[in-house]
Amino acid sequence: MALEWLAVAGTLGGALVGAGSTMMVETLRARRERRSRLEDTRRQVYVKTLTALTQTDTAMQALAIEGPTPLGRADATAAFRSHNLVAAVYELELIAPKAVSDDAWQVYRRLRDMRELLIAQPVVVDRAGSGSSEWQAVHDPFLAALDRLRAAMRDEPGALSQPRSDNAARNG
Repeated sequence: MALEWLAVAGTLGGALVGAGSTMMVETLRARRERRSRLEDTRRQVYVKTLTALTQTDTAMQALAIEGPTPLGRADATAAFRSHNLVAAVYELELIAPKAVSDDAWQVYRRLRDMRELLIAQPVVVDRAGSGSSEWQAVHDPFLAALDRLRAAMRDEPGALSQPRSDNAARNG
């Protein structure tokens, strides 16, 4: 009788060890898959944000090249909003580390400075992105901020982070 109980206990112990090992392997696999999906999603959002930033810059430059400056507020604002920039940065903010999100808002603010300059005074914008000193004074900081953002995106190793929750004072 004791031998039968020993066999049953051994079988149950083996089953528990096997089930525990399987659960641990499945948990690790699921965690890797979640991390991979998050990294893929983050990469897509990064591309979407960079695209919106550069296309907004291009739209405002094209408007300034095509017509005389200062631009009308309605035209400049339409060009500024033409690529859903704010929505792209908000989306990035949900998934990116704080440093990347902060850099994206900094680039956004530099674009907003460019828009306001194009509305406020006459400037010369050339097709190669060069132009008057007034234009360079706002466009060069945009390019520098964009370079910092790209570097932050590249340097971010795909580490999981908490989404940002404080939206105040970013897009004033």
